Amino acid sequence: NLRQAQDWHTNKHLVAHYDASAKTHPPAALIFYPVRPYSAAFYSQGRALHFRTPEVLMQRLSEGPAYLSIKTADLSQLPAMPQVRMQLQAELGEFSLFLSAPEPAANTPGKP
Repeated sequence: NLRQAQDWHTNKHLVAHYDASAKTHPPAALIFYPVRPYSAAFYSQGRALHFRTPEVLMQRLSEGPAYLSIKTADLSQLPAMPQVRMQLQAELGEFSLFLSAPEPAANTPGKP
């Protein structure tokens, strides 16, 4: 067998998936939480962001659309974010990639 095995220990495929998705979706940052592997920084040419704390992550995700990458085994570390919708885009190697968007603000009586 002369085919090379897929190397799922890098983030090359995840960044390629993000780049392809970014062409059809509104601009959205690629965020890694709570760690950003070196390969993610390399393959994204430094564009992949890294948030270490849940407070900073929640603040950023509530501001607008973003792609969030987290190790699938670490999904339980994600803070509860009722104000953010998360849609699974792909599971690539050890990581899950989500497209997040803030929930629309609820209309309250007397407010526009």
